[in-house]
Amino acid sequence: MKIIALVGSSGFDSGYGHLRRLVSLSSVLGYNNILCLHGNFEETKEFYKVIENSSELNKCKCDRQPDTVIFDSYDTKVLSSLEFENSPKLIQLVDELSPKLWADAYIKASPTRDWRPLNELAQIKEFNNNPILRREFFYNNKNSAHRKDMLNSILVLTGSSNLSKQVLRYLSEISSSYLSGFTFVVATNDEKLGEFSESLGFVIVPYLNDFRTLVNDYRLVLSAGGVTAWELLKLNSNCIILSLADNQNLQLEYLKIHYNIIGLKFDPNNFSLKTELRDAILKSLNPSEVIKVHQSPTIHDGAVDAVDWLKELNYV
Repeated sequence: MKIIALVGSSGFDSGYGHLRRLVSLSSVLGYNNILCLHGNFEETKEFYKVIENSSELNKCKCDRQPDTVIFDSYDTKVLSSLEFENSPKLIQLVDELSPKLWADAYIKASPTRDWRPLNELAQIKEFNNNPILRREFFYNNKNSAHRKDMLNSILVLTGSSNLSKQVLRYLSEISSSYLSGFTFVVATNDEKLGEFSESLGFVIVPYLNDFRTLVNDYRLVLSAGGVTAWELLKLNSNCIILSLADNQNLQLEYLKIHYNIIGLKFDPNNFSLKTELRDAILKSLNPSEVIKVHQSPTIHDGAVDAVDWLKELNYV
């Protein structure tokens, strides 16, 4: 049994992908270890939604002397501010834009191209189509069998960044000009984003922890990249992935090559982007034109893979 501190950050600006990965890892680690969550987490409704089934994580049990620290954040100050009293093993979850950090081991949580470890002697777990997703995606692999080509609602999952709001403006214009027969629905627990979306004519629904239920009754899902993109692929959803942050650009390239998705890099300086987004939506709504998401290569369980690897290193 090990005492493990899960360290990260989350909030409206940084999103909740890092937190969701840590919570997913905790579900696999929790059988034989003592776990607690540390870092800079904005206490939003979304934060409490993510940890609602893991609330015990929010209570410190390591007494600042963990055996192992698993770190997932772009903000290294979160880690340095904790001042652990011992010298725990440090594991960093990384993607293409992760900060340089000396660690005992690195786990690639998404595809990388230029990222290099600061500790060149450390063990590295390579990414192999094994993102760390919410546990529900590996407990039940059945998808709804009803015909989605009869549905007339489109779900939008783009977060609350400034770029996200520009996407919503584009979608409002596209909806009124080309898709008046469809209802655009924004899923969010952010009250300000909800008010902004309603002002553009969108319907608002809560962003549920039960992601399968959330996306099930929509003809198409428009989503930002990151962990959510992998979750939509796992469910074989008809989706368009938008890269709304620099750390999503490489993922978008990877998913286009390996899974044949429809994806767009959102660049505010690309004046044809609204037209490209309109064309992508119209194509995705046409049953004869829909690009089927390939199930090969298979999406593996990254949380289980990561924990098994750390066990071999005797870090957990």
